[in-house]
Amino acid sequence: MCVYLLTQIALNMIQKEFANSIVGKIKSDPNVLGLAAGGSWITNDMDKYSDLDLVLVTEIKLSDSKQKMIDFASGLGHLLSAFTGEHVGEPRLLICMYDDPFLHVDIKFMANMYNFTLRNSCLCK
Repeated sequence: MCVYLLTQIALNMIQKEFANSIVGKIKSDPNVLGLAAGGSWITNDMDKYSDLDLVLVTEIKLSDSKQKMIDFASGLGHLLSAFTGEHVGEPRLLICMYDDPFLHVDIKFMANMYNFTLRNSCLCK
């Protein structure tokens, strides 16, 4: 069951259009468990200059490889450039620039922590 929490902002901005296009692309991906928006989307402070802050939860961990994160992000739109967020202390963050629309998107890649915890606790017994 996938959960998509991208409905709070009612304005018809490129950020919302891009987020909706992402939902359409990941709906059928069995690895994707959920997608949530953060930042100015949540506070309803988004304007035409805002970036799009997303949290992507997957069954299989993608954040252990920069290339896996970039490959996933490439499937969401025309990716111009991307780099990870080590400089802000968050290696699971991929900072992306997309074209058509020209948009800055931050994607935080999270693994299914429930299954991760279960697997780790089983290994400890």
